[in-house]
Order: sequence, then structure tokens, then C-alpha cells
Amino acid sequence: MLFSTNILCLCRIYFNMFRMTTQVVDTRACLIMCLFLASTYTQAQEDIDTDETDLLDYTIGNYVNKMADGSCLILTNWRNRINQPWLFYNHTEECSGGSQTICEMKRPVTGCPLTFRDIEIQNSCYKVERGWRPHDRANALCQYLHPNARLVHVSTQAEMYALGNELSMSKQTRCGGTAEFTQGLVEPPDA
Repeated sequence: MLFSTNILCLCRIYFNMFRMTTQVVDTRACLIMCLFLASTYTQAQEDIDTDETDLLDYTIGNYVNKMADGSCLILTNWRNRINQPWLFYNHTEECSGGSQTICEMKRPVTGCPLTFRDIEIQNSCYKVERGWRPHDRANALCQYLHPNARLVHVSTQAEMYALGNELSMSKQTRCGGTAEFTQGLVEPPDA
């Protein structure tokens, strides 16, 4: 889903730029450019996923976001992606799936580390990893990025609104695309 949304966004941008500069729309040129962008994006995603898997220490099937009913908790804007992409809500899905990752850590006295300054809300620092990965790998990624980091855990509606707004403003939910993030069940440890 993310792949097609990103390529569609890039195609729209290219199409509009081409139309504004030439006043003629060459559909074939647009298609060729979109196919080029698609192949480039696909290769980049494969490189990221391969490198990441080699670095992380995790157990396949160990889901730290697994609910009592066996489903996994996610944070998503799917219902609101077109008109209100900043409006996120909790949802559950099969644990065999995957999503994007937001890592959260409590803000140290010295401030958020450079790698955790994507979003800062109250006493938390966040790192957004937009690539899709299996749920069982997401928490391992957070702990790899920083020992005190865990999957994002949204405990209040105010935090949900603030995080959704920040994600939208930071262009993490662009072109009306769906954003889904694996969500942890507990708060990260104190810094």
C-alpha cells in the first residue's frame, strides 16, 4: 500500500511539473518516469530491509504488541487518510502483518538525542521509520536505534492528537496516504 501511494504521489508531482513547463501532457513520458521511480524506490526498500534484518536481534513470532485476543495493536489514520490524515486512532490487525515504526523514548535531562528528534512531544522523543517491517521486528529496531527506545505507546487521546498532528506536519502522512505504525503495549523506561 505504501509503495503504490508513494509512486502515485511522485507521478502526480512529475505530471504537474511536466504540464506546467511544456503545456503539453506526454502520457508516455509520464509513464516512463513513473516506472523509473517505481524501480528506484523498490530497490531502495529492498536494500533497507536486507540491511536491517542483518543488524537486528529478534525472534520471529515474538510480538511485543500482541493483545490478549492474539491480534497486534497499531496506530493508523486509514479511515481519515484523505480528509484528515492527522487524525489517528488505535486499531488491531493480524500479527503476521507489518507496518511502519515509531520508536519512543523518554526525554533525557540533556534533551533528545540527535537521532530521536523527528518528533518531540512533552517528555518523549520519537524516531519515525517509514519503511514497512513485520511487527515482530519493529521493537528490535527501536532498541537497536537506542537502548532506552521502545515502540510508541499512546496512552491518552491528547497524545494521539499531538502525535498525529506532528506526523502530518512532518510530512509522514503525505498525499492522502495511509500511515500505520506498530504500537507497543507499555511505556518506554525512564531515561
